[in-house]
Amino acid sequence: KELFKEKAVVMPYGLIEDPVPESVIVANFSEDVKLIKEGEILAEVVEAQEVREERISEVINYQINKMDSGNSIKLDVNPNLSVTERTKLVELLNEFQDRFAWDKTEIGRTNVCEHVIELKEDRPVHQPPYRVSQAERDILKEQVEDMLKRGVIRTSYSDYASPVVLVRKKTGDWRFCVNYKRLNDLVVSDRHPLPLIEDILTYLNGSQWFCTLDMNAGYWQIPIREEDKHKTAFITPDGLWEFEVMPFGLKTSPAVFQRCMDKVLAGLKWGNCLVYLDDVLVMAADFHEMLSRLKKVLERLRAASKTLNPSKCSFGY
Repeated sequence: KELFKEKAVVMPYGLIEDPVPESVIVANFSEDVKLIKEGEILAEVVEAQEVREERISEVINYQINKMDSGNSIKLDVNPNLSVTERTKLVELLNEFQDRFAWDKTEIGRTNVCEHVIELKEDRPVHQPPYRVSQAERDILKEQVEDMLKRGVIRTSYSDYASPVVLVRKKTGDWRFCVNYKRLNDLVVSDRHPLPLIEDILTYLNGSQWFCTLDMNAGYWQIPIREEDKHKTAFITPDGLWEFEVMPFGLKTSPAVFQRCMDKVLAGLKWGNCLVYLDDVLVMAADFHEMLSRLKKVLERLRAASKTLNPSKCSFGY
């Protein structure tokens, strides 16, 4: 320190072994040539009380591999963690790698709740399909085929029929949207509350470590009660289908989803984590507490057959 104050010259911290090396590195942070006199003290050497050898292994690259596919997806793990911290965190994530949807077809199907669609009156609503261009029709066919393969929908023989509209995303892709306006007029409301953002911010007070978890196709992880599936039927120029799982667009879907997540994480919410629809935030005062809380949350998600989107999760920040 004194050498740096006087001459802007510094010796880096480090380890040396017996015998003492003949030369050491000295850094000059000034723009001028510096002279070090013979016999001048450059640093102090003390005997190490504890020496541990820590190697950066393949797992420290925080890449969790899908064992049966050979694909590798990089999880967002804080690169500024120490080797020890990163090792412990990645070991935990490896333990729960079955909770990550490494392929978009891997949609969890929870056993904790189901979507019940209660109507004010049992009066089927139906509309003809919207007219679309040939290009839009091809997109509709492609998305319907994809949902069939993923077990999201099935062929329908319902007397309900809600039309589909395509909405362009910011990315340029198309979002498949069912216009449930007429059905929603008949659906009995669900008043289960969503958390207030002000409350969430209050509960973050004192937290220093965070992990963010995002459900993979969250709504589609909740099954619809069998006798209600026909009510979700949607129509395109090429056919009629109905949802096996909770669709977007139904006015009760947000409340049903929040209630389900509240049930899955009961006893952990507000203490170990915060939950807003398909987003879960694990917060803690220190690293070890974060690991403990993250494990509890992942255990609950596993018990509820919930899966996460690995590209939208972050750990150890």
